[in-house]
Amino acid sequence: MKIKLNVIVLTILLFAGNSFGQDSLSHQTVFPKGISVDYGLGKYSVRDKYISQNKYTGPISSLNVTWSNFNNNRGVRLKFDYRSGSEIKNFNLSADIKEFSFTGTYTYSIGTFNLFSKKVYTYLGPSWGFYLYSRNQYMASHMMATTLSYAALISLGLNSEFICPIKPKLQAEGSLGLNLLSLGGRLPDLEIEEAEMIKLLPFYSATKGYFHFVLCYRFIRQVSIGIGYQFRLIWFKSSKEWESEDGWYGLLVANDNLLFRLTWNIGGTE
Repeated sequence: MKIKLNVIVLTILLFAGNSFGQDSLSHQTVFPKGISVDYGLGKYSVRDKYISQNKYTGPISSLNVTWSNFNNNRGVRLKFDYRSGSEIKNFNLSADIKEFSFTGTYTYSIGTFNLFSKKVYTYLGPSWGFYLYSRNQYMASHMMATTLSYAALISLGLNSEFICPIKPKLQAEGSLGLNLLSLGGRLPDLEIEEAEMIKLLPFYSATKGYFHFVLCYRFIRQVSIGIGYQFRLIWFKSSKEWESEDGWYGLLVANDNLLFRLTWNIGGTE
């Protein structure tokens, strides 16, 4: 996407510029503190084998609200996320997709390193989250019948963050996260006697990972705006490539978004 390339090029150019007032910064002062609202637009791809072996793609929008704070070398974030797309298609078949998630992360300052002569502040810590996937599949029939599919995860994982002040009012923020252990829920094939709706799943059987990068500019003391990119991956492994011995069918979701952010800051750098 041309817009994503422009964001990356702009970031490299900004990293190469001079910075001022960086010596007074610390892990606590650069960490965002306040309430952020992100609106995202992007492409959504899903292969839900409970419905079909085929991949469905289409546009999706997202809205998330995040509260964050930092005290005594520890950062805390609580995030609510909602995604919706009604034109997820495979040829003339379409599906209505809705996703909801609520996550919390605890990040601890673990050091710094230099990148293009800029100091990058790093954080690492545990995370927890709840994720719900809902699909309403419209079938090609004279009655326009629908088929439903659901999946859910309650997860414990690991989260890392990177923050790089570029100018006094401009900084780059990125994060990377992955679940390690999850309690998974899936609408199974109820015709199979051994079918289970809930399982304890390691990360190689149910994966929820994400990456995001945002450039944030504080144009007044308490308000920041930002633009960035986010990628997410959700994967439920099936017992076989297509058939299912235990009633569980595979699910693979990939979603990348262009993000627009508005933040009400509480404290931090000016």
